[in-house]
Amino acid sequence: AHGGTIFLDEIGEVSSALQVRLLRVLQEMEIERVGDNRTRKLDVRVVAATNRVLEDEVRNGKFRADLYYRLNVVYLHIPPLRNRVEDIPHLVEYFLSKYCQRNIKFIETISRETIEIMCRYPWPGNVRELENCIEKMVVMAPGRDLGVDLLPITVMAFDPHQEGDKKHGIASFEARLKSFMQAETHACLERGTNDLYEAVRAKWERYLFESVLEACGGNKSKAAIVLGITRNTLSTRLKDISDVKREWTVE
Repeated sequence: AHGGTIFLDEIGEVSSALQVRLLRVLQEMEIERVGDNRTRKLDVRVVAATNRVLEDEVRNGKFRADLYYRLNVVYLHIPPLRNRVEDIPHLVEYFLSKYCQRNIKFIETISRETIEIMCRYPWPGNVRELENCIEKMVVMAPGRDLGVDLLPITVMAFDPHQEGDKKHGIASFEARLKSFMQAETHACLERGTNDLYEAVRAKWERYLFESVLEACGGNKSKAAIVLGITRNTLSTRLKDISDVKREWTVE
């Protein structure tokens, strides 16, 4: 890092012992390498980030005041993603390119409706959650288009007009479901195919099976009981749904 920049992410999470060591480095701008007894001078720019309110951490005795003031030279506040909706399409484009290259996929389009739904969702996990969402959609995409059917159920079912006091609940699910069915029907008519029932069933079975299996700790036998089907039927349906790539236990 000498002569460059070092980025300290989640600085509010570091232990008290590490805070002491870090303070010395920042004050003296010198270090000792592991296994070395010689002190070396540093010329480095330090950038730190946290999602905590460090002033509160200092008042509560969880973060050293001297380290806080040493770090807090130039302060930049980055609003949560829900407060800068205009950034979402640009971030989607960036992450789409990133994960297409990583997974050797060729995604040509992402529907306008999908972008609109993403812009309405509050993204409690901020940019990391959005990035995870795009990565999953790219991996799961069977073709060259990303549509609403590939969105996580929490994103697709979110309705800001019916949230009330809930922060991240799922509201107006029926309305979203109807919208999805209409989009799938329109796409089927445009394709001129007669596979609408199987296409929709496969997509929604994926959501249903994943939710039940996760709730059952990945246990297929328990999940089959909850679903009211046999374990063999569940295993067969999981194999038939090509999007389901997770490994589940066999008990």
